[in-house]
Amino acid sequence: MVDVKGYEGIFKITTCGKLLSVKSGKILKTSENKRGYLVYNSRGKRVRIHRAVAEAYLDNPYGLPVVNHKDGDKQNNSVYNLEWVTFSENTKHAYMTGLVKRGGSSEGRAVP
Repeated sequence: MVDVKGYEGIFKITTCGKLLSVKSGKILKTSENKRGYLVYNSRGKRVRIHRAVAEAYLDNPYGLPVVNHKDGDKQNNSVYNLEWVTFSENTKHAYMTGLVKRGGSSEGRAVP
């Protein structure tokens, strides 16, 4: 487990996306946001789980802005399922995996 960027000493994150409170030592409950991503929101603290895992465990030498779920499953926040990509690459991946349908209809938009 390593510290969550921006919340050092408050939260730690595992390679599979479990969020731990340093103070209580407990795994925190996450919820699904309106776009289907797991997040933790409480008392003004907001952690997007997939992004926290990527920032903690994945190198990003080119400063790519978006975290992509390789299998298209927004609930699968394992470090092995995440990668840093460009906005364009993320959009192409969303079309290729069927997350976004041609013509604009989608179950959920591909977002960072």
